[in-house]
Amino acid sequence: MAKKGYREIRGKRGVFGYLLLWLFVGFNVLMGLWLFYGMRAATEGYDQLSGAEQTGAAIGTGIGFFMIIIIWAVGDVILGIPVLLTRPSKTLVPSED
Repeated sequence: MAKKGYREIRGKRGVFGYLLLWLFVGFNVLMGLWLFYGMRAATEGYDQLSGAEQTGAAIGTGIGFFMIIIIWAVGDVILGIPVLLTRPSKTLVPSED
């Protein structure tokens, strides 16, 4: 007697779904580049600063870092929900293997 199981059939993402997915991926790449190059620019010339200036630069860099992270997180939530809502459907159908 053959063991009865199930197999998964996936639908296809539509054009709007792919547009949202690539917008989401592009946003994440853009935010990663912004974070990398922003922190790189903020630390240039750090060695030539005096003690108080180094402290101020470190505080400002930290504030800038967390602002970018907050913008990144909010953007991911805003773009991520429609990406999840447009993902293809899955259906389990009986298979006789």
